[in-house]
Amino acid sequence: LFIISIYLDSEYSFSSLLKELRERQILTPVILLSGREEDSAQVEGLGLGADDYMTKPFSKTVLVSKIRAIVRRAQQYTAVPSSPSVLQTVAQRGSFTLHFDSQTVLKDGKEISLSSKEFALLCFFMENPETLLTKQEIFSKVWKSESSDDNTILVYIKRLRDKIEDTPSKQKHLMTVWGKGYQFFP
Repeated sequence: LFIISIYLDSEYSFSSLLKELRERQILTPVILLSGREEDSAQVEGLGLGADDYMTKPFSKTVLVSKIRAIVRRAQQYTAVPSSPSVLQTVAQRGSFTLHFDSQTVLKDGKEISLSSKEFALLCFFMENPETLLTKQEIFSKVWKSESSDDNTILVYIKRLRDKIEDTPSKQKHLMTVWGKGYQFFP
C-alpha cells in the first residue's frame, strides 16, 4: 500500500509516480493525501489510478479504516485458492478473460493493462453481464461505499471504456443507459 502525500510543488511527481506504477502494471493500492479540495484534483488523482483521495486535514482513524478496507479488497482480488473448487482463478465471458491471481485481462488473447480499480470494475460487470447496473450499485460493490460519487464513476467508466472498446466513441461492450446506469455486453 502506497500513501502519497501531495504538496503543491510536488504535484508533477505524484502524477508521474502513479502513472509509472500503473504503466508497469504495478497494482499496489494507492491513497492520495492532499490539501487540494477541488473536484478536478480528486478526479485527476483517481483517474491516474489512485484507489482513494483524502483531503487534509483528515482523521487518523478514518485513514486507518480506509487503509484496512483497501488492503482487505486487494487481498480478495489476489487470493490464491487452496483448491480449484474454492476460488475461481480465471473467468471468461465473450472475448474477455480475467486472471484473478495476476489481475490481468485479455481481450481476444491480447493483454489489456488495467489499474486495480478498473480490474475490480470489469470483474463486477463480468459477474453481471447484460444486467442494468445503477451508479449506486456499482459504487456500493466496487468502492464498498454506500454514498456514490458520480464523478468517480464517470472517470473510471471512461478509462475502462477507452481500454476495452475497439472504438471508445462507439460503445459495444460497456453501454450507457441514460438516466439509469450501465450494461456490459461481453
